[in-house]
Amino acid sequence: VDLNLLLLLLLPLSLMMMLLYRLLIISVMMVVFIVQPTVGVRSFVPKDALPDGLDLESLEDKKWISYDERTEFLALLGDGDGDGNDNDSMMHLNQQQHRQPQRRQLMNNPYSTQPYADGMVDYDSYQQAWRYLGFIIDCFGLDDDDGNNDDAAGGCHRYLLWAAYVDLDYEGGGITEYMIWDKNSQWWDDTACQYGSGSRCVKMDCHLKSPKNFQLLGIFKHKSYDDWMEQLFKHEGMCVWTNQEYSLMQQAREQWPEGCTQTETVTTDGSYIYYDLKPMADGGMTFGLYTDGRCIEEYEPYIPEEEGEAEDPITVENVLGNILLAGSGDENNGYARYYNNFDAAITAWNDAMGSFRTCQPCSSYNLLNTGAGTFYDDDGLGELDCYDDAGYTNVNQCMKFMAKTVMFSGSYRDLELAKEQGTVTDIPLKSVEEAKRQRVTGSFATVSFFIAALSVMVFGVRYYCMTVRDDDDAMNMNRPLV
Repeated sequence: VDLNLLLLLLLPLSLMMMLLYRLLIISVMMVVFIVQPTVGVRSFVPKDALPDGLDLESLEDKKWISYDERTEFLALLGDGDGDGNDNDSMMHLNQQQHRQPQRRQLMNNPYSTQPYADGMVDYDSYQQAWRYLGFIIDCFGLDDDDGNNDDAAGGCHRYLLWAAYVDLDYEGGGITEYMIWDKNSQWWDDTACQYGSGSRCVKMDCHLKSPKNFQLLGIFKHKSYDDWMEQLFKHEGMCVWTNQEYSLMQQAREQWPEGCTQTETVTTDGSYIYYDLKPMADGGMTFGLYTDGRCIEEYEPYIPEEEGEAEDPITVENVLGNILLAGSGDENNGYARYYNNFDAAITAWNDAMGSFRTCQPCSSYNLLNTGAGTFYDDDGLGELDCYDDAGYTNVNQCMKFMAKTVMFSGSYRDLELAKEQGTVTDIPLKSVEEAKRQRVTGSFATVSFFIAALSVMVFGVRYYCMTVRDDDDAMNMNRPLV
């Protein structure tokens, strides 16, 4: 019996030892994390990752940045072209060398989460992608350079959001490495791959919840969304949409309000009706009617309770007319007849914008430009080239968003607003979600392991006590054996 009890006690003891070993490993990793500098990890590079033949003495006159009294570093920027500009004062590394310290840090720091790809690297425009996310309403946005929002009292602003991505496995084949999602056929269009000389042909899948080929670079927002639309429509939009879609979108773009706008319509109590852009689910948008000057309180139309009772006359079409086609004429190329009411026009608008809710190359393209004699550029090769309305060929659409508009970086607060309002498409912060899931799974496993070990130990102690008590009763000989 004593041997059995000993074995029974060894089981919980062994489990406790395993738990202590796990806690010891975690403690050591935390010490490494605390001791090793982690701030600005993407701005440091280990000595063994420096380019071969680099003269360290020649770096003495470069622009060193102080981290603390004992640590200085060179920013991993610069074009390295030797043209004498300010960029040459900083060290230039290639993409692989630049990513090397990041990987090294992730191995040492179990608490690191990298929701974004390294934005300091000069990526090829063809390995970058983007997609339109939708709109959010923000009444307290801080988007000025000084951190203020001076005109917040004038209304609750509508911000357009879009996301940028990068393919870190890009092999240099341009658009011919990618299949692009076709919203009409609901399948992957591999037309571009047929013009490539390499074997790589992967899905441009950054719009999926768990993309396999693209990593998030950043999320950006625009308060002046008309400027953003102008840049999109006249460049990539012209080559992605049909002539009918392009004609409608260019005309309708100018009709969207630039803030909360009062109408001449009044309610039964004498209050004015206002209108503004109204974000819809999954990145959609429409015109909303409101009862306040900030366009927050949406007008609730009267619903007839009895048959034959008149409906509420205050509707978007009654108040604003078919506003998307207001003033349309020759510049709409006769397509206005296809959208004879507001519902038809706004449906067509959102359908056209749907083309950009899926993953798109940053370099503009035209999948219809595949036949000889269709289009040609100066070198005689016209396949897949996009000749846009501004006279450019294969312009970098993401660059246009940055250079030709007022663009702000999206914050986690913006993402929380988007999640709460339910108006944008899915935003895959894959690495953050995986890190959270790993932490939750690891914590659950540790706690479960501890509870199981404790339960077995308690059971063993109780069983041992019961056995000892029975043995004592047997040894006392207080009762006769027969």
